[in-house]
Amino acid sequence: MHNATEKQNLYEVMMLVDPGKARQGEEDTVKELRELVTRVGGDVVNLVRWADRELAYPIHKNHQKFTRAVYFLGHFNAPGDSVAQLERVCGNLDWVIRIMVICDQDGTDVPGDTRPTAPDKTAADTQPQPAESSAAADGPDTPAPQKDTAGTDVNEEGE
Repeated sequence: MHNATEKQNLYEVMMLVDPGKARQGEEDTVKELRELVTRVGGDVVNLVRWADRELAYPIHKNHQKFTRAVYFLGHFNAPGDSVAQLERVCGNLDWVIRIMVICDQDGTDVPGDTRPTAPDKTAADTQPQPAESSAAADGPDTPAPQKDTAGTDVNEEGE
């Protein structure tokens, strides 16, 4: 293990976990993740299930294709060499899809789900809007002015 005089850094960790594993019991999954951090010499400050999301792209691991994951977010104190050990241990587990560890500078708060929400559609949002380009203001038969690479107007012949 690590000796008590080693410098401890605060780290933030995000782990993407197989949804099947997370469904077997959230408390058990959190307990196992805490044990992983402790096993490599870390001291867990907090660790929570953060979100269950569809992934932006499929992740292939151990002949499986994951399109969803349960995100666990937390903080821990540990010596610097513990991070590589944690990443190696998690990389060998079938149920940890991805792990990201960063040195934390902003404290141990765990943010809520920060996905942007779509604004409510109103009747005004769904009505066609008039075109505002200068070409449309001149009329449909008037060509838009052409510009050369320097941004100056040129006529149709390119003079």
